[in-house]
Amino acid sequence: MIKEIFHEFYSITTNSNNPTWNIEVQADTVTLEKIEALIDLLEDELVECNGNEISMIEYAAAFSKDLVSARVADTVNKDLYLVLQFAGSTSILKHLTRNKLFAYCFDWLLNAFDDEISDKKAREYSLANFEALLFSRNETIRKAFEQYFVTWSSCLFYYSKCTGGHNKLAKDCVSDKFLIEIVRKYCLKNPSEDTVFALSSVSAWCNKHGLEQEEDQANLALIEMYENPKSEVEIKGRIAMHFSVASKVYEKLTRNQWADLALTEYRKCLGQHELFQVLISRYSNVNDVEYHFDEIINAIQDYSATRPTNNTLLYNYHHDRIFTLVEKLIFLLTRTGEIQKIVQVYGAYFGIAENDLIQGPLVYILPNSFNGAVFSFERDVKHHDNNVDLKTIMNLENSFLGTTATFNDDLTFEYSAPKRYGVPDRTFAAEYFSKVAERLAIESLKMYHQTRNLNGLFFHFGSNWPIQALISETFGVTVPVIQSFQNPLNQRPINNVLVCSGSTFMSELQTNGIKEIFESNNIQVTIWESRNNTLASFITEYSSAAYDLIWILGHGEYDAYQTEKTFLSLSEEINISVEELRKLSPSYVDRRLLILDTCDSASRGLVGPGAIGIGAVLINKHQSVIGHSWPVENISSLIMGLLLSNELSNGNTYENSHSAALGQFRSGRENVLEVLQPQITNEDILDRISNCSIDFSNPYYWASPVYFI
Repeated sequence: MIKEIFHEFYSITTNSNNPTWNIEVQADTVTLEKIEALIDLLEDELVECNGNEISMIEYAAAFSKDLVSARVADTVNKDLYLVLQFAGSTSILKHLTRNKLFAYCFDWLLNAFDDEISDKKAREYSLANFEALLFSRNETIRKAFEQYFVTWSSCLFYYSKCTGGHNKLAKDCVSDKFLIEIVRKYCLKNPSEDTVFALSSVSAWCNKHGLEQEEDQANLALIEMYENPKSEVEIKGRIAMHFSVASKVYEKLTRNQWADLALTEYRKCLGQHELFQVLISRYSNVNDVEYHFDEIINAIQDYSATRPTNNTLLYNYHHDRIFTLVEKLIFLLTRTGEIQKIVQVYGAYFGIAENDLIQGPLVYILPNSFNGAVFSFERDVKHHDNNVDLKTIMNLENSFLGTTATFNDDLTFEYSAPKRYGVPDRTFAAEYFSKVAERLAIESLKMYHQTRNLNGLFFHFGSNWPIQALISETFGVTVPVIQSFQNPLNQRPINNVLVCSGSTFMSELQTNGIKEIFESNNIQVTIWESRNNTLASFITEYSSAAYDLIWILGHGEYDAYQTEKTFLSLSEEINISVEELRKLSPSYVDRRLLILDTCDSASRGLVGPGAIGIGAVLINKHQSVIGHSWPVENISSLIMGLLLSNELSNGNTYENSHSAALGQFRSGRENVLEVLQPQITNEDILDRISNCSIDFSNPYYWASPVYFI
């Protein structure tokens, strides 16, 4: 019986009374109905998880591991167990892709046909098991594989298009004429909204990578499906939507004609986010956008209004990801210098009241425009062409930060796996900074800042380049990085400071130094120590309106692949998740500063208001944040913290304090001691600074702090 094969999955099922558990299956007698019934056992559990990805993965892993074991023990029915493994993995992939849980999609795309169920960051794969199913002598198994392969491939191409992950796997599937023909033929035989999505995903991925022949095959199949008189109106609407926003058009209709069809005949078939996507595609030149801007904004606001009021962290993150649908509009407005309109788009999309939106002058930066970068000020756009390739910078960034960032539109980009994932290699820092500065032509910003006194900058790219630090180094000012798009309230005078001292190597020493500096300027300092306290007491202190500055010394745990698992650690016993942090949003009549003196506290997945990161979720009009962009060393954190304390205690603005501290650190040990010795009597602190062996000019040490608004 089935329950004897699925011993691990059966042990955790919530529906052990389902009669399907008692059926017998053999490869030579199995039917499609039986295969679907077995997959329904898993699907029922996945649905009951209500979007909890951890629970879904637990069920899917048990289901799949049982089948891997069965394949080893029973070679006669090997192909049957393999197709069930493939179908089961595809079942969870649908949920993961729909919810844009891309970190898990990477694993389950391979788990579908691999000989092990794994979540390793580096994995090899073989398509041998694909071929075993594709050419199986058992017709039922072949048909089942074709059915589930269409869904699996739509997940693959959508995931790869959005993230750049598994580009090689996607290319292998497209290059295999048998596999891609399965998708085309199955979709034509079984027209549905799901099969339209499958063909659309293949088409979009092929377009991104310049595979014209394969893109044509997918698009021509969509046109054939559209012209099929048996296709329902919802299917036709899906196809009209696809060609409304597709990059390539065919003889039948122009893109605008498809868009007009979508906006009239098939308007009821469009989701709220699809409506504004079609509008943006339809009105794609400057004059059209100017004339129809209010219509587009209203459509975006209507979509935003459908968001639930009690959003989860992941919901906001996915909402931010979908923001890519308006990027075409954002890029057009950037190239025409319509910065205030860009801010309006952000406000409409993220539900920010108009009177709360950030005010100019601002600069919006695109680093990946043709052969260089674009700096867009209000009605004034500057293009800077150069020969520094983005691939060079990305490889240097990966080498410096120990990451594996990639491009979602470049099949030729390759990188070396880091020696230690997530651990910076400081020997690459200077070259990385130099190439970023060259690409951006930072020097050219100087005259614009001096004449405009910029209130903020937004860097539109999938990677967090150190642009603020480079600006500070070049002409001695800090331009705040825009995160919340809310207009920051007036800065509070600093009269009362809370230092939350977590369990780090130098937290006690740094706490004493911060305390001495502020108290020497008649500023009250309260110390909260993790070793004598609880999470509840931390939340109470953090939420208090009494403090003008909160300084947290601790550990930041950030995983770029699973940002929702980010957390702040104050001790072994006191950890607070990023979801819990997000709920800590006290309001005031003005604005305070939060300094997150932890590793990776300025790191974030995405760059918009829905981004996930320790600092990112805590920024709003009532609170600005200074945090570190990467894992930092204790001694550099100590020195930078003391320099910041000195500037803030003298009544300087947040941005001026940030810029001054970076400059003082960068100028070297002697200057640092000259600044701090009059403020600090603690000989241990001064001795550590005097005897440390770090290179003060290396950007790894001085450039990690970022000031966000």
